[in-house]
Amino acid sequence: MKIVSIIRTNWKKTVFGLGLGAYAINYGLEMYQISSLMRAYSEKAAIYGDHIGVYPRKLIVILNPAANNKKAEKTFSKYCEPILHLAGFTVDIVRTDSEGYAKSFVEQLKSAPYGIVVAGGDGSVSEVLTGLMRRNVDRCPIALLPLGTKNETTKKVLNLNWSSKISEVEALLNASLNIARERLERKSIFKIDPILTENDGQQASKPIFSMGSIEWGIYHDIKSMEDKYWYLWKADKYLSALLNLFNDKLSWDCKADLSFTPPCIGCTNCLVSNEVAISNGSIFSRLFSRRPTSNVNAIAPTSDVQCEKHSKQLNASNVRIYVDESSNSSKLVLESDENMKTGFDAFFKYLSKDKVFELIKFRTMNFIPDENCVGPSKLYSIDGEAYDVRPIKVTLVPKAIEIFS
Repeated sequence: MKIVSIIRTNWKKTVFGLGLGAYAINYGLEMYQISSLMRAYSEKAAIYGDHIGVYPRKLIVILNPAANNKKAEKTFSKYCEPILHLAGFTVDIVRTDSEGYAKSFVEQLKSAPYGIVVAGGDGSVSEVLTGLMRRNVDRCPIALLPLGTKNETTKKVLNLNWSSKISEVEALLNASLNIARERLERKSIFKIDPILTENDGQQASKPIFSMGSIEWGIYHDIKSMEDKYWYLWKADKYLSALLNLFNDKLSWDCKADLSFTPPCIGCTNCLVSNEVAISNGSIFSRLFSRRPTSNVNAIAPTSDVQCEKHSKQLNASNVRIYVDESSNSSKLVLESDENMKTGFDAFFKYLSKDKVFELIKFRTMNFIPDENCVGPSKLYSIDGEAYDVRPIKVTLVPKAIEIFS
């Protein structure tokens, strides 16, 4: 009875103490499970390391220290780097210090290493991929470590999803061990070429490559503003939609002209030069050399007949372009909602889980936005990075890159 009386008298302190104790127990259990995971994956990595002999394989890690609110480097050092060392790799860490650094560094490498590890978010993936593809030859596989804030590209490519700190750590450990397993999978990507206009002169810009998506329009603009309301936890998307979908600045009353070819396995119109580095499968040969063999016919035309071209004018209020590899042949998909308008219509559609989009499947597409689509508030998002709106050509590059998976 005395204990009950004390608890009743000091119920606030009791509730606080019970809450603090429950948190401490939960935190301790979480740390124990993470420690057990580290031990298990370390033992697996050591087994791979014991079988590679005395010649370690070199990995270049492109690390973005600013990713995930500057937590990426600490997370990499704690969970990923030990696995790579135990698996017998020599690790050369290159820290990016500015936008575009990873792209130019990879493009200018004198020779490709055993593999390139992308330790960052979606923007880092896009930069490394672009730099690697611009090399044309002497490429190498890449590994993706989800160390960014959203990691949408990496989650899609590696089929990852986590709902807790434990499952997140396991995903990182497994992605690190994928490199030692040497299981390579070819992935299709797409190339974005700026289309020259009269104002550009004759100076052509270099292409950008992506395995994620191009997003443009109302949905993306509202989604990008959710971070401003992070303190509302899961209510951030609702407030972002409510405050911004009635904003005149987000009025997407513009159109784009499309000229596209349907999906096919390749004809002269769709032919993309895709020189890839072919190396022998043995560990010995990959340790000492990676002698590229030009393989221009990787995407060979099936005939000299030009494939059919289609034209369409699109309401560009909401657009998303991505690679679809769900079937035997890869294709690009343009996803749009042509009836989208700001206001309550957009508000309820944005919050709906079952959104209905019009789909255009294609292999190549010229995307020409009209003059109303150009402005400081209207930007393309390519793998989370902002680019000025301008005419572009989007081209599928099938099975162009090797991923450790």
